[in-house]
Amino acid sequence: MSDFINRSYAPGKTVAFRRIQDKFVLVETKSNNMLMLNGTASDIWGWISEGISLQKIVDSLVNDYHVSEDEATRDTLDFVQTLIEKKLVVPLE
Repeated sequence: MSDFINRSYAPGKTVAFRRIQDKFVLVETKSNNMLMLNGTASDIWGWISEGISLQKIVDSLVNDYHVSEDEATRDTLDFVQTLIEKKLVVPLE
């Protein structure tokens, strides 16, 4: 897990996204699948799109949302795993 948490990801090449008020809408353009993200997920997506490492995202969630590091780590990793499975993000080298 330590290797995974220290990685950074980026939106996939076939993903279009736009912030609408405080939420992001993602569209995978090959399949036209759309995903609307809630506030926390939108924050995570925004940080991912900036190339911020998952560990730094966890740190930001702990500070911004006043949750435990374990909870922030679990939620971040679960969300990113979903994004990977849906081909919405790719690892940065």
